[in-house]
Amino acid sequence: MSGLRKAMQGATAVSGELLITLGVLVGLYVLYLLFWTGVVAQKAARTNLCTLRKEWAASVSVQPQAAQPFATIQIPQIRNPEVWPVLDGTAQTELSQGVGWYPMTAQPGGAGNFAVAAHRRTWGDMFRYLDEVKTGDTVIVQDGNTTYTYRVIEDPVYVAPTESDVLDSIPAHSGLTKAGHYITLTTCDPVYNAWRRLIVFGELESRQTVQTVTRSC
Repeated sequence: MSGLRKAMQGATAVSGELLITLGVLVGLYVLYLLFWTGVVAQKAARTNLCTLRKEWAASVSVQPQAAQPFATIQIPQIRNPEVWPVLDGTAQTELSQGVGWYPMTAQPGGAGNFAVAAHRRTWGDMFRYLDEVKTGDTVIVQDGNTTYTYRVIEDPVYVAPTESDVLDSIPAHSGLTKAGHYITLTTCDPVYNAWRRLIVFGELESRQTVQTVTRSC
């Protein structure tokens, strides 16, 4: 019996060590997701913004190209009102560097629906506070020397992930019925889950064009 008892104690000790190791690994992974991915994403976003501004200052026209930045976006009224680059595509490659643009939708300021997506939590938390957007708030999009101001037409709505018709030229669930110049912002909800989508709709209010763009990094 003493041999069996020792074997059981040894097995218990090994199991305990494995559980501790697993707990440490899980903790490290959580830290990686919540903090390190943010560091990586924000560094990439700053690099993309710098590249764009240099090109714009040199009067270079930047067109959408797979996984490359071509515009910027800002929501001044929320708790993280930073300017973010907008990249062509909504795969993780793009969403780890900025806000992703759905290529089948309109371009900034264009007729139809300019639709974008970003992470709610991790990878820069770019749309973390999108739920704070209210009717009447603004979304500022810059494309070269032109700045487009969109006005939010209603508080955020929530839809199932399968309801891709929010990306239509006249976005579903928006209450809009006529063709126009719209913007749709999408992200996951709730913060640590993805069982539904949080959607914000806006309508183009104004556009302003300047002669030159100031280079700043």
